Amino acid sequence: MSPAELTEFLRRSIPLLTAVDVRVRVCTPQHVVLEAPLANNLNHHHTAFGGSLALLSVLTGWSLLHVALRDAGIDAALVVQRSQCRFDRPVTGALVSEARLPAEHWPAFVDRLRSRGRARIDLHSRVIGADAAADAVIHDATYAALIEPA
Repeated sequence: MSPAELTEFLRRSIPLLTAVDVRVRVCTPQHVVLEAPLANNLNHHHTAFGGSLALLSVLTGWSLLHVALRDAGIDAALVVQRSQCRFDRPVTGALVSEARLPAEHWPAFVDRLRSRGRARIDLHSRVIGADAAADAVIHDATYAALIEPA
């Protein structure tokens, strides 16, 4: 799946993402990077709105798993089960969120999903601050996948 294809899928599936103007920059089964412009996500302090940062964080993890599951040939319903954001510093430029597949947990997740039809996995994502060296938002979440009976 290309970045453009994932962007189109996300916007079609979740209409709010058009207003937020989410775009996929990187889209591989191991790494996803999403971006949204500050102008569409401002708060009254002229920094990124916390709700937009949380949305982007959850969506980044979900998108990574969506792409990785497709790559593994698994068709599963995917939901966020638990989500926690830590807002460490304001975001004053484009909102850029990234997540990487936890390689050490992925095989067990896939095995559990294939054998039991359901599985959970913890993912970490981050929103990068304007200097790109410091994390502005740290997001930890548990995602659940379910293979629906045919």
